[in-house]
Amino acid sequence: MAARTPEPDFRARTVRALLLSRELDANRRRVGLSTREAASGMDMSPAMLNRVMTGRRLPTALEIGGLCALFDVPAERRPVLYDLAREGDRTQWLTHHDPGDPDRFAVLRELHAVAESITGYDTATLPLALRTADYHRAVLAATGTAAGKYDQVEGHTVHYVHAHALRAPWVDPAVMTAQLVRLRDNRRLRVVPDCTPPPAAHPFQVITTRHFPPVVFLDLGAATLLLELDAAAPHLAALRTVENRALSIGETQAFLDYLLFSR
Repeated sequence: MAARTPEPDFRARTVRALLLSRELDANRRRVGLSTREAASGMDMSPAMLNRVMTGRRLPTALEIGGLCALFDVPAERRPVLYDLAREGDRTQWLTHHDPGDPDRFAVLRELHAVAESITGYDTATLPLALRTADYHRAVLAATGTAAGKYDQVEGHTVHYVHAHALRAPWVDPAVMTAQLVRLRDNRRLRVVPDCTPPPAAHPFQVITTRHFPPVVFLDLGAATLLLELDAAAPHLAALRTVENRALSIGETQAFLDYLLFSR
């Protein structure tokens, strides 16, 4: 049997270019056009359009308008695509917002949708995807944020949580017990023991996608920050430290049993 030809490493220029290209290509496929047909409709060469669809080339505003019309992109998404193209060469993404804003994780959800693997590390509280509704409300009350909609950000392959976050004396004991019971059956959770100093002040995620280096997403409370390329390196190193020092899955389950038994 002939060896499979390796897929070319078409790396997008930046995360913005990656998200722009993925959304354009999803709309192209939705309307049933091949890349060659789309290139003909745009009076572009297939090679040039392919560079746009892989994020290696940023389209002009005129080209974005033409692609949105050709692919019948919904009107509410078109300004987003114009913004991504205009700022496509920027490599960091800081967004200020109200902590209760339901759209504060919009970029994170878009990255999760194209991610191959996602690894999170939390120091003070549990990540959204692991919380019970009651525990989530306790976190909102303790941090002084508005109640708002309880919304989980799914998609992690591994959750690393510092042991400090599993004690949480500020949470009602019954609520915390129910939360620990829920964690007991999660096979994607690994606890970082108390003897390990937290390597980062804020929770972060490392998101790996095809054709792009890993990126780091930080939840800063009043803002979210996306780091890529060289700026992501310190957090990637911190995650390696966490992975090396974390309890195994079996040890994590035993630690959760200990916490439940001692309550």
